[in-house]
Amino acid sequence: MVRLRHAPVADQHELLPTTAKGDPQRQLAAFLGLIVRALTSPVSQSWPGKLLGREFISPSKVRGRAHDEPLAARSKMLKSIVGALTGKPAGGAQVARCCISIMAPCALLLLVNRRKLQRFMPGLSLTPASAAELAKHMVDFSLAGLAAVAQR
Repeated sequence: MVRLRHAPVADQHELLPTTAKGDPQRQLAAFLGLIVRALTSPVSQSWPGKLLGREFISPSKVRGRAHDEPLAARSKMLKSIVGALTGKPAGGAQVARCCISIMAPCALLLLVNRRKLQRFMPGLSLTPASAAELAKHMVDFSLAGLAAVAQR
């Protein structure tokens, strides 16, 4: 039997010191920056990286709930950041919808075939060299959406 070691997309220990203090905009930038760097790395397109993506969407019985704990911690962190940026309760439905909107592009990077995506969007670069620019765009886009939610 082959045993796979869990390799997190973003190491929570790297993220926590950055997001533990500072303003929520910087916290969101750190959160998304770390995830985008991981998702644009060559490892994310390797066989184990693709397998982890598949486990994220359709968990097997092999992994079970071992995957839930780190995801719950990251979810709590993102809800806290989004709550601070919108002035909405971190446990509320509006914050949950905002979190989905922020994480959807990350899920796309995790699951979609890169060659096919770049064939349809030839100007899109999904390399480690473009990670900072992509993360900045995602932060700017997210902040604009969160500002709109905050005004409602």
